[in-house]
Amino acid sequence: MSPFEEELRRALKREEPGEDFTAKVLAKIAQENGSIKVERRNILAHLRSLVLGQWQFAPALLFLFVVVSVFGYRQHQQTLRGEAAKEKLLSAMHIAGAELREAQSRVRRIQSPEVVVQ
Repeated sequence: MSPFEEELRRALKREEPGEDFTAKVLAKIAQENGSIKVERRNILAHLRSLVLGQWQFAPALLFLFVVVSVFGYRQHQQTLRGEAAKEKLLSAMHIAGAELREAQSRVRRIQSPEVVVQ
């Protein structure tokens, strides 16, 4: 066995706990239980302050909601007006196209030589 393995075996060798091990563990648990109770109280106090503190932001959030809603409504209205204008434009172009075709037809009839029958 290599020296490294031997050293590792010695380091990982099982050792029995001392006679006062149980007393030390119980004392440490009792000490931590006291600090856990204090921490719980601190956490609860912190949570209460957070919850109560959140209400101070309610008016600002309400204002932000109203501003965003008004902006969204205006955008929607502008979109509707744009679509109506587009429909009117397409209708006007359709009518103008029909009128242009009629005018072209008349010009062609005027330009074509008339056949005179005698």
